[in-house]
Amino acid sequence: MGAKYILDRYHAVRELRKVFLFSKLYHGEELFQKAINYFYSGDYDNLMELLKIYVPKEIFKYFKNNRVGIIHQGESWNIGVSVESDVSRLVKSCLGYGSKIFSLALL
Repeated sequence: MGAKYILDRYHAVRELRKVFLFSKLYHGEELFQKAINYFYSGDYDNLMELLKIYVPKEIFKYFKNNRVGIIHQGESWNIGVSVESDVSRLVKSCLGYGSKIFSLALL
């Protein structure tokens, strides 16, 4: 299909936010912004150098194992990922609550 792997920004940023802003190991807004900028620009090497110092091993492993998905963050063709929200809307409409944009009852 020629698809390219992109790491979902929501989950990656949530992990960075947990580590840098909302943990006992609070590292501050400045380091969080630096990590986010590296992630959004697809600067994998600098992101990994920063994370190696500040994050627990399991979170470091998460980012390390998603190298290609991080590198593709900085590509001009990357418009993001929306599958999770689409599936969520579909499931909620089938269950009878939430958004009804995919509901057959509206047709």
